[in-house]
Amino acid sequence: MPNEIKTYSLTNKARDLSSAMNTVIAGKGRFLSRFKSASPATNHKHEWLEDQIKGRGFTVTAYASGKATLSAADFLRVKVGTRFTVAGHPVVFKVATLEEADKKITAAVVAANGDTAKTALAAGDICRIVGTPVRENSREGDGEYTRRTVGSAYNHTQIIRKDLGISNSALATKTIDQVENSIARQTEFALQEIDRDMNRQAIWGIRTERDEANDVFGEAGGLYNFATALAVDASGGRLTSKLVNDAVMKVTEEGGNPTALYCTPDQARVLANEYKNNITVMRDDKARGVYVAVVVNEANGQNIEIIGDPDFNDADAWLCDDDCFALSWMRPVGDTDSTPPDADGISRKMVGEFTLEFHNANQRCCRIKNLKAPAAALAEIATDQRSVNIAADTVTVNSAAQA
Repeated sequence: MPNEIKTYSLTNKARDLSSAMNTVIAGKGRFLSRFKSASPATNHKHEWLEDQIKGRGFTVTAYASGKATLSAADFLRVKVGTRFTVAGHPVVFKVATLEEADKKITAAVVAANGDTAKTALAAGDICRIVGTPVRENSREGDGEYTRRTVGSAYNHTQIIRKDLGISNSALATKTIDQVENSIARQTEFALQEIDRDMNRQAIWGIRTERDEANDVFGEAGGLYNFATALAVDASGGRLTSKLVNDAVMKVTEEGGNPTALYCTPDQARVLANEYKNNITVMRDDKARGVYVAVVVNEANGQNIEIIGDPDFNDADAWLCDDDCFALSWMRPVGDTDSTPPDADGISRKMVGEFTLEFHNANQRCCRIKNLKAPAAALAEIATDQRSVNIAADTVTVNSAAQA
């Protein structure tokens, strides 16, 4: 009978597992692996600066007597001499006068660029600022007003905990490995569980402020919580490159640079089948065979990666600019000995606290919703490949004479 093991080398020792945690996250290739590292969180309510990614502009809210009314925020963006264009027209206007009290401007045409019809502004015009020429030897007040907003976006931190344990009965059993190896294996499994939990939190998390008095625990919000502005409705259709590029245009118009499409592996198969007749062979030292891993951005020709993650929903796909995502630790994952004096074995606890940043999520992420179920979509594709539909009353086929 083997001797009973009463102690092990990690008794009363704490370990920093942040490096191992980062390795697990990066190695799995899920949604969470696309989050870059952010500065450490220093408060349960974690705030960050939003980026200015969209070109400056303003909207004419009303127009009368040759004067355009702007919102208070938009009025701060213009000065006398500011050049701007109106969406849908090549005409370049300039701001002629400002009426600060009423937030009104007058504008004059600088260059018609071939459009003689658009000579004045109108209510609802969406204007894009070209720039404001500045005099030589400029002074305070000559420059354009700009600012960044602090606290316009925030998330809450969330605590994660895993408990590891080995009973004395298990320790007394003869095994090839030692007690330290058993703890190491359980630590590895626990890190993988944390990675899966955090990945789902990054997608489905509901931002919740902690209230310990009422047993409400802090929770980090995820993608569905933050990205609520941009969407493309598939109306029950299957996922296609056209839908993806419709989403590309929405993100691009808001100033984002879409880099990845996130969906379930089954929806990735649907998109891959669209390219079945135009196969791309990717050869390297790690993998062999044929796999469609990208969709071409029709706006700029760049590739958009397809990330198949089973934690997403079959009904949705997400087109995102990965600059949106960041992971911030308040307490990096670590483990400590937590064996109570009367325990029949040994135990360790793993604890960490994290939050997630979504910079300009309403400009950088577009949801493609109401997609056809992947099984039905794949069956439809198979049927399409066997059928030829000709919408014409009369069809004439001419064949060259054989010699």
